[in-house]
Amino acid sequence: MLSDDRQIFSIKRKLELYWAKREFQELVADRVDFALARYFMRRRLQQAIYYSEELFTSGISVEPSFADNFWIKHSLLPAERRPVGLEYQGTEHKVEMGRNEVGTRYYIDYSKNQSLISTIRENLAWGPQEGDKVFLLVRKGEKVLELLNAA
Repeated sequence: MLSDDRQIFSIKRKLELYWAKREFQELVADRVDFALARYFMRRRLQQAIYYSEELFTSGISVEPSFADNFWIKHSLLPAERRPVGLEYQGTEHKVEMGRNEVGTRYYIDYSKNQSLISTIRENLAWGPQEGDKVFLLVRKGEKVLELLNAA
């Protein structure tokens, strides 16, 4: 608890007996470690994107763990789509993150954004092969992703 007058934290009186026990201290430490690990995982949320022709047609496949952690407590339902921003080379594009009807595949759809597709095509003119790592997808904000060149 936070003391109003001295602005310090202390343990509630009814918990002082527990705090003296090693098992309770380990339990608290475990929960703190879990919360910190989850915080940093969400903060550094990123995924490698590998070259395929779908980059120029349907968009980007997203790992389920990436999508779930991006939306935190409001995971996409099967067949659901939500608007997100996708920043690439300093320009934010309006795209959608979605999940297929079966619920097994997540994706970012920018098929209607020819400007973004053209920019991606220009930047991949060096001719990557199928499976080459070309981008890194990272969380930039609450509803914004950023696509970074992998090189």
